[in-house]
Amino acid sequence: MLSEAEKSLGRRSTSDGEKDAWARSLPVIAGDLVEMGLDAVDLMVECELPGVQGEADVILAGRHPETGDHSYVVTELKQWQRVATDPDDDERFIVANMIGKPKPHPAEQTARTCRALLASHDLFSEPRDRLVGMAYLHNAADHQVADLLAAPRNRLAYVFTRDSRGALKRFLRRRLAPVSGRESVELLADSTLFGAYRPDQVGHQGRVHPEFRIRNDWDGATHWVTTVLRATFTADQKSIVLVTGLSRLEASQLAITTAEFLRRAGYRARLLTPEDAYEPPRCDMLLCGESTLEQALIRAEKPAGREVLGPYVRRLFAAAQVPVFMLSTDLPGVSRGPKAFAAVLREAAADAGLKARTLSLDSDFH
Repeated sequence: MLSEAEKSLGRRSTSDGEKDAWARSLPVIAGDLVEMGLDAVDLMVECELPGVQGEADVILAGRHPETGDHSYVVTELKQWQRVATDPDDDERFIVANMIGKPKPHPAEQTARTCRALLASHDLFSEPRDRLVGMAYLHNAADHQVADLLAAPRNRLAYVFTRDSRGALKRFLRRRLAPVSGRESVELLADSTLFGAYRPDQVGHQGRVHPEFRIRNDWDGATHWVTTVLRATFTADQKSIVLVTGLSRLEASQLAITTAEFLRRAGYRARLLTPEDAYEPPRCDMLLCGESTLEQALIRAEKPAGREVLGPYVRRLFAAAQVPVFMLSTDLPGVSRGPKAFAAVLREAAADAGLKARTLSLDSDFH
């Protein structure tokens, strides 16, 4: 059907390798949609759009389950199984059994498509929740693509693997309702064909809404943090993770939701409480709020200072395979602000021979 469609549209004939990718990947995403009751959602395959470089593997088109508005998920499908960071360029990746130059991050490919659509199509010109991108590595386990999952990103990008199909289902059910996506397909086609496409705006970053930030998409923030923690857990070298850009309330909420998602995935994830702060529980991942650490120091009636905090956090490092610290932007006190607290944590990690990874949730989605 796809080959015949290419002929009728006058497009170049697809290579055998690309056709093989269709045969191996499209049934997977289609099967997942059917399994989760979203078989009415439309798949726009190998979608060419003005203002967008290259074709999108798939754009899922339908209705948002909460708002009823049109909803689109730009999807990059990858058959990659083993991936490692290019030693000469940490923004490129070497894919096992694949010849040619190192590859860009697949989430960056979908983000680039989303940026172009936001900049050039009136359908996405208002700050509606209509558009998101994801990469689906359906053949890969988390540990096989740990470098890819943990790669620093300063934009909203969803990545799913074979191990995170449960998270993929929850994500798609929050973006797409079990109703026909035909009208959404036609609306996007009409916006492209009948004057709603703005070629003068292609690549114009001013069209990207400044309020599109990771912290403003709670599902996106939770998914990104959870994905990085899973990858950090499988890495060869132990690391601590610093999560920044949150208010005190947001930090507490994110810790709770992240721990819940991790437990569902089979990890021993614990929240640090003031009661067990000085005897931290042994676990896979320990999520520590900045306010909890301060309360623990106050309860112990010890002076609030670096000389106390440094040895204390090293005990937390020893308790978990992945110690996680949620740093608040609105909390004065022992940390003297999140930057000072982060400096103490990085210094303690370096003394212990550990890496420190930082996730900034107030980065723009550009």
